[in-house]
Amino acid sequence: MTIIHDFPAGTFRGYFALPLLQASDGNLYGATIAGGANGFGSVYKLTLDGQYTLLHSFPEGRSAGGPTTLIEASDGNLYGAAQAGSGCGEIFRITKSGQYSTVYRMTNGPDGFGPCWLLQGSDGLIYGIAHAGGSVGAGSFFSLDLGLPKPRPRAQHFHPQSGTAGTRVRIWGSNLLSAEVNFNGVPATAVSNSGANYVWATVPSGASSAPITVTTPGGTITTRASFTVE
Repeated sequence: MTIIHDFPAGTFRGYFALPLLQASDGNLYGATIAGGANGFGSVYKLTLDGQYTLLHSFPEGRSAGGPTTLIEASDGNLYGAAQAGSGCGEIFRITKSGQYSTVYRMTNGPDGFGPCWLLQGSDGLIYGIAHAGGSVGAGSFFSLDLGLPKPRPRAQHFHPQSGTAGTRVRIWGSNLLSAEVNFNGVPATAVSNSGANYVWATVPSGASSAPITVTTPGGTITTRASFTVE
């Protein structure tokens, strides 16, 4: 293991886990619930060789709780949710160069209370879950239409590398919701997933060795490696 950056003490606190994401530019992006220039959270960029850049520091008051989620959307920008001291918060956009803007401010109650967690669906909408608030006070599930394009799929690798008809193949990547899978032009017998980062596909009869093609509402991607039909 190699440590590529040390954060100051107190940067991460509470029960929030904000994992790093590797964006389409190859860099790592993340957020902290505390720390930054003002002590109330930050968004940062980290290159793979350890170069750290502070992109945004959250101010006291309006977003005092700091960010609780961060994703990359199909327009290439980062989106997240930040808590405010009152419990509700805002959905924000931040460019990879650090330009910050609020795209939606959550109302005190009906929209839900933070923390919130976000993802972009295959239809281009931003979907989120708020852990409290909503119509009965027990949380809410919401969508936000920002006019974003449908996200293009990415298929990075798959396992197993070979098999006979009927073999279940797991394809890893991103934006793989509502996917259709073809093995050298032959549709997979069955396709299923429970998230955007992978898809299960069953090798059909009549398939031959070739790269695997995945099609979603956002486009088509073909794996670099070939699946070998035995």
